[in-house]
Amino acid sequence: MIIFMSGFPQAGKSKFVSILLEQFASEEEKIVDPIVLNPKGLLPDDFDELPDKDQRSWQISSWEICLEQAMHEIDDRENSELIILDTAAAQADIMRPFFTRARKRDHHVVYIFVHSNFEERQSRTDADLSKFQEYYSDSFKVTVPHLKKLADYSIVIRNPNDSEYIKLKDSAKTVVKVFKENSEK
Repeated sequence: MIIFMSGFPQAGKSKFVSILLEQFASEEEKIVDPIVLNPKGLLPDDFDELPDKDQRSWQISSWEICLEQAMHEIDDRENSELIILDTAAAQADIMRPFFTRARKRDHHVVYIFVHSNFEERQSRTDADLSKFQEYYSDSFKVTVPHLKKLADYSIVIRNPNDSEYIKLKDSAKTVVKVFKENSEK
């Protein structure tokens, strides 16, 4: 199974991934080695202190590396039963080849869009998210319906605030159930 995470910056995608991994680890049939690809993991420790231009270069480079690794993992079905690409996935034209290739390689494709309102997302960071709000809003109007159609299973998770842990956990249980049903086929 390959899970494509999607959503605005600071919506709670990575938080959901950590809850999902906890849920998989608590299951009787543990997934020993899930592969989680997240561009943030490739950023330097002093990223926040870098000039804006350098931050942007690092973000683009780390995102491209994750996409390249994702395509490799899609092609190499031996590496893991579970691959998670934890990015914003805001552009349908960039993500479409990944969905198509994963389906051709017989992966069960899951698309998860995590949504929370702008005020909640902004409260989670010191960065000014308003400069990207319009771009992401416009992109997701096209991307979400398009990628949902390409996936075997899709879910929209509403993450209104950090106190809604139980809703995220319930959504994670649903994804684990989908995984189990798919592995039994």
